[in-house]
Amino acid sequence: MGNRMTHAPVFFALAQVRFNTVMAMDRYVVEFQEWMRKNGFPEVQRTVQATFNLNLLAAPAEGAPVLPPPFGQQTQYRFSDMAQTMGFILDQNGLIIQTTEYTDSDDFSAKFLAALTMIHETVNLSYTQRIGARYLDVVSPLKGEGLPAFLETPFLGLVGRTDRELEHSFSETRTKKDGNVLVSRAIIQDRKGPIAMPPDLSPITLKIADRFATVSGLHATIDTDCWRETRETFSVEQVAKTLTELRTEIRESFRAMVTPHALTVWK
Repeated sequence: MGNRMTHAPVFFALAQVRFNTVMAMDRYVVEFQEWMRKNGFPEVQRTVQATFNLNLLAAPAEGAPVLPPPFGQQTQYRFSDMAQTMGFILDQNGLIIQTTEYTDSDDFSAKFLAALTMIHETVNLSYTQRIGARYLDVVSPLKGEGLPAFLETPFLGLVGRTDRELEHSFSETRTKKDGNVLVSRAIIQDRKGPIAMPPDLSPITLKIADRFATVSGLHATIDTDCWRETRETFSVEQVAKTLTELRTEIRESFRAMVTPHALTVWK
C-alpha cells in the first residue's frame, strides 16, 4: 500500500466516520439508496444488529431487582457495487466505506467524502466523534525467498528460530501522537486456503480479489488501524484533512514493518 505501488499488497481497506446519532435515519434511506444507485452502488441490504449499552450495566443498588442486560437493536444499510468489491455501511451514527480492490487513495477518499457530503446535506449532521482508517496487507514471499526477506526482524517472532511447527505468530504495537492512535499488527501463519480476516471485521460481504483469495505457505498479514477520537463540529473538509493524516501514519508504519526489498518488489 502507499504511493500507488503497482503490485500493492493491500487486500482490504476501510475509512470510517462516526457522527451524532440521527434517530430518524431510516426515513432518508430511499434518498440514500437512490444516490448510491446512481453513483455505482446499486446493491442494497438491510441488516439488524443486536446492541447493548455498557453504561447501563452498573451494579444495582442494594435490594434493587436484577434486570436483564439493556439490549437494543440497530439497523444497518449496506450498499455495494455490482462486482461486490466496494461498498458502504450506513447506520444511525456512522458511515464506512470498504473495498477489496484498493487501487488509489484519492479515488477511495473522493467516493467516501461524496457519500458523506450527501448524508450531511440530507440530515444536517452536527459533529464527528471518531474518524478512522484501516488497511490489511498480505506479505507473501516470492518463490525461492523467505518471509525474512519481506518482513523486518522485530515482527517475525520465532519464525526461523525454532524447529517446532508454527501455528501462528502475533505482534501488536499501539502508539499515540497528536491525538491519533495507531495500532500496528503483524500476524504470521503457515496455511493454505481463504485468507483470514480479523474477527472484528468478519463476516465480510465483499469479494476478496482473486490474487488474494488463497495463499499458500508462510505469509504475514499486516493490519494497520489508525483513528482520531474527538468531538468536532461537522466539516467535510476537516474529515478529509484528518483522513489524509491517518493514511500518512498508516503508510509510515507499514514501511517500517517491511523490508526495502519488499517495497522494491511491490513498486
